Amino acid sequence: MHSVFLPRLFAPFLLSALLLTTACKRHAHVTEVSVSAVELNPKTTQHDSATHVIIGPYKMRLDAEMNAVVARTTEAMPKEKDRPETLLGNFVADVVLAKARAKDPQGAAAQVDMCLLNNGGLRSSLPKGNVTRGDIFSLMPFDNEIVIVTISGAKMEELLKYLAVSGGMPAAGIKLGIRADRTPGKTLINGKPLELSRNYRVATSDYLSAGGDKMSFFSSPVKVESTALKIRDALLEHCSEVSAKNQPIGSPLDGRIYYE
Repeated sequence: MHSVFLPRLFAPFLLSALLLTTACKRHAHVTEVSVSAVELNPKTTQHDSATHVIIGPYKMRLDAEMNAVVARTTEAMPKEKDRPETLLGNFVADVVLAKARAKDPQGAAAQVDMCLLNNGGLRSSLPKGNVTRGDIFSLMPFDNEIVIVTISGAKMEELLKYLAVSGGMPAAGIKLGIRADRTPGKTLINGKPLELSRNYRVATSDYLSAGGDKMSFFSSPVKVESTALKIRDALLEHCSEVSAKNQPIGSPLDGRIYYE
């Protein structure tokens, strides 16, 4: 847990407050303003006892909740880049796609074709062995929600070009070959070749659906639908479901995005 400091930038406001409260007294004036920092950190003895009494119980409960084991892995899932696919990216994308299909506002009869996320949205690695709630929060600290974006076949073609140029992003429901010139090669979306004449439904985050990380192909979509489920909560739900079966979490490297 990060240390917390009383910001020094409050000093000017404190000075102004003192001046205002003494302005009505003819001879009163400020002679000195002293500002100090109080670090709320259990590793140091320099703390304010009153603040510690107030915050201490909340911190203990938060620590207990964040340190709770929610799943286990058989191998570490490191945060990596400059690779067409990663263990961590495959795992998160697979979970998001599965949850998007389960929470699809159009019901089970509809079909979410694929999932696309971004490497920057995965903020930390998952360790080998026990995975805690805090590990999931560190991996996905943002309150990004899973949304389903319907785009045209032409926009899907732009999405594939983006994936090829970027050298791969966390994705599921797709198999994409990247040619030497960084253009899309052999492609299967939800098991079928690209059809420019049809629309596609893509599970992603609300941040990316708004054009984040230069994903301009999500602009002017046919439709955007909310699942009312945060990505972090989807991961925690998945951990709970898999752990209940006494199984480890994870997704393999399966060549879903590769260089031809």
